[in-house]
Amino acid sequence: MNDADVKGVTVRHLEIFRAIMEAGSARMAAKRLGITQSAVSQALKHLEHLTKTSLFDRTDYRLVATGPANRLYRLTNQLFYEVNRVEDVVSEAVSEERLVSIGVPHILGLTLIPQVVNSASRSDKNTIYKIAAGHYSEIVDRVISGQIQLGIARLPLDPQLLDWKPLSSARSICLLHPGHRLTEKDHVSITDLAGERLIAIERQHASAHMGSKSALYTMVEPDISIYFDAIGHEIAFVAQGNGVAVTNSFIASQCHAFDVVSRPFLPSGSYEYVIIWRKGRVLSNKAMDVIEAIFEAVNRPH
Repeated sequence: MNDADVKGVTVRHLEIFRAIMEAGSARMAAKRLGITQSAVSQALKHLEHLTKTSLFDRTDYRLVATGPANRLYRLTNQLFYEVNRVEDVVSEAVSEERLVSIGVPHILGLTLIPQVVNSASRSDKNTIYKIAAGHYSEIVDRVISGQIQLGIARLPLDPQLLDWKPLSSARSICLLHPGHRLTEKDHVSITDLAGERLIAIERQHASAHMGSKSALYTMVEPDISIYFDAIGHEIAFVAQGNGVAVTNSFIASQCHAFDVVSRPFLPSGSYEYVIIWRKGRVLSNKAMDVIEAIFEAVNRPH
């Protein structure tokens, strides 16, 4: 069998041939393919006619592969492997056109982003959303590396590596369980936290999460009862009366479902939240629509 012998051979011929090789008989190949045994036998007979080659020895109702059949089987497997690779590449390209990927602080993946997806899906049900929750530095790294298209992060950022759109400004606040003694105050100061059970982000994330306020804890002796590493999840512990927490007004605004009280925290830090993307990246229309949907959801009056 040479190159000239295979003229007229179709992919369907090869699919049936491979099924016979792997199943061991025309009957089992037919069962695997969901066609009749006679259709398998006819296709095999036609393939042998086209290749002018006997592919199987027929003995005792069994099909025993010949040398040419084994060679054709290897070539067929290579062919289908390459076909599958092409299909995968095409599928990935189609998915990329439909995909919007965004990195967000943990709590936003439970609140803001589901609202945005729900709103966007009313007019566009074909978009695929990939949500990557993490800390601010992780989000920035993923955007710069191209792992995700968009991110929600905080200034300062490197304008040589990133572009962004302002999203929201925030100030420091203290979260309290209803009935806590500090709810009687108009604001909570760092000295008020002396002796309080604090819910705090783990030390490796503290400077990024708290900003300059992390250093202020050296002024008091905090009793940290719970460490966590998910931005915004402290509110659930506060709601259960496990302690108090210091966060900012943007993060706290995403936690409407929890019964907590907030008070301004002094000395206060200021935070500027932005939607980021890699410098020079051309955003798809779908990504631009998501940016606008996030902006509208964050700035919508509650």
